[in-house]
Amino acid sequence: MINIYYNDEDINYVELYELVKSFYPYDEIRFTNSFMSEEILIFISIEKDDCYALMFSKGICIEKEYMSISETNIFKDFKSTKKITVKKTLYKLLNKISKNHLPWGILTGIKPVKIPSQLLKLGIETDAIKDILINQYYIASDKANLALITAINQNKAIKNMNENSYSLYIHIPFCPSRCSYCAFPSLTIDRYKNIVNDYMEKLNQEVKVIGSLMRKWHINTIYIGGGTPTSIASELLEELLINIRNLFPTVKELTVEAGRPETLDFEKLIIMKKYGVNRISINPQTMNDDTLRRISRSHTSDDVIIAYKNAKEIGIETVNMDLIIGLPGESLVDIKNTLDKIAPLKPDNLTIHALSLKKGSKLIKDQYINMKSIKMIEEMQNECIKFAYEHSLKPYYLYRQKMIAGNLENIGFSMEDNPCIYNISMMEEKETIIGCGMGATSKFYNRSNDNIGRFVNPKDINLYFERFQDSIIKRAKMLEF
Repeated sequence: MINIYYNDEDINYVELYELVKSFYPYDEIRFTNSFMSEEILIFISIEKDDCYALMFSKGICIEKEYMSISETNIFKDFKSTKKITVKKTLYKLLNKISKNHLPWGILTGIKPVKIPSQLLKLGIETDAIKDILINQYYIASDKANLALITAINQNKAIKNMNENSYSLYIHIPFCPSRCSYCAFPSLTIDRYKNIVNDYMEKLNQEVKVIGSLMRKWHINTIYIGGGTPTSIASELLEELLINIRNLFPTVKELTVEAGRPETLDFEKLIIMKKYGVNRISINPQTMNDDTLRRISRSHTSDDVIIAYKNAKEIGIETVNMDLIIGLPGESLVDIKNTLDKIAPLKPDNLTIHALSLKKGSKLIKDQYINMKSIKMIEEMQNECIKFAYEHSLKPYYLYRQKMIAGNLENIGFSMEDNPCIYNISMMEEKETIIGCGMGATSKFYNRSNDNIGRFVNPKDINLYFERFQDSIIKRAKMLEF
């Protein structure tokens, strides 16, 4: 048990918790109002312009760290600077005690690219930005460089974005089977086959209502995700795409998450091509068949290769592939084998995920704790990054998750000038994104104050049906800002 005590109301207790959790992922952590503790206690205090962090064990101070707020220079207001100083002081304390270095330093949020992106918009030189990331946020040099390059590529991709633009996310929750690492709101299609038609009817209705509500806005991108959207019947997929094309004829980027290769056939690929789908994902996660069986995937590596070649033969412009590092039983040799198998396909986009043990996934229920050392996970990721650069793929979006293997990150790579704009919009949060379907999130961006309002559709499919009209009304009101 690790107890945390702090004395300043401006301190963000969530960030304190997550930073301590990054160093001690398997310890129970709680906040206390008492300075005295028979267990481990982290004491954080702000005294005028100074920050102190001390660790006590059974009432005895075993280590301490001090920093002045004036030592922090991050181009932000005093309150934000104070919060960063607290995290820096705590980081130095925990680093001294544990001897561990976190690759992302004091950053605990999921969007580290936002920092260099904001600094670029302030006109700060790239060398100065990298110095801030390394010396103020304690980010490792290679991660600082990755975040900076990603921010530059993102800003280039969205610099001409229409000020009145929005993107549309459409959620189809059905999957052939549930992967052991999955915690998304998804449903196995065999079990829920009796309501698939009803769900798609309701989803099409919702898309039509949103199209009407947003008629004065400029549609930027549409992303159909899941689940595995291509697990539904061809006629249902075609009906949805016809609906989209009638409502949003000017959309330039239309993506379908076709992650499971066993759900793709020529008929569905032809339908997608016919109605203007220009990006799909075919996600092997790994090209090792033994691992695929372990994580409850019902396809083989050969299925991935066939699906990819078919998509290109049909004429789908851009095909993304997702890989996951840190899957149970995999080593550096397995990752190299996966990369060797996908190399001849020359994917247009490649997304590298570090396994995240999410609540609700089978892996975490089975108490699967990262079976590889942090060093091994880092080596696996470095091999993937090296592969991407060697194949002319550049990083364009990056995000982190809680309980992520090796405390690393997920990185999206693309060929030159071919990023998925939806992914950037979702990460940058600089345009409104409307979510349709069970569990879909809507983010309402207010340019006047740079704030985001959120609304989430019910994650239970029965509640989604029951609260359908209420959800529409609430989103309509949120669009009145």
